[in-house]
Amino acid sequence: MAKMHKLLDELEAEIKRGDQTEARVSKSGVFWHIDHSLRVIHGICKSLQKSDPAEYRYQFNKNRALLFPTGKLPRGVGRAPKVVVADHPHFEAAALLEHLENCRKAWQDLENLPPKAWFKHPVFSNLNLKRSKRFLYIHTLHHLKIIRDIRQND
Repeated sequence: MAKMHKLLDELEAEIKRGDQTEARVSKSGVFWHIDHSLRVIHGICKSLQKSDPAEYRYQFNKNRALLFPTGKLPRGVGRAPKVVVADHPHFEAAALLEHLENCRKAWQDLENLPPKAWFKHPVFSNLNLKRSKRFLYIHTLHHLKIIRDIRQND
């Protein structure tokens, strides 16, 4: 998915531009949104790699059916699980760049997985490889839009 590579490139450019906040847009700053996005990408990629495709079971999910076709997540509705939220308020650009490279590799490694590799999302239920990639794209784009709005108030 070349579109995801473009989003990762945009995240990298935002890391290099430094931290910024805008309370009217988000309680969290640019680095937080980058860090969170990278944690989600890396975590889901690792979960997909560890999954047993034989255990995958499709489940209809109303939220997924409504939101995935639009490619948009509503702002301020979802709450990130603690595992994908930093437990500290300070971020180092170098560490984020290193994490970004790990995410690029993890994303590339998805190409070797079977279609029924899967991840259980807390809101969207079981996501096979294709749906997991779609979610990661939508989620990353969601946070980049927030970052763009924060930057707009420069």
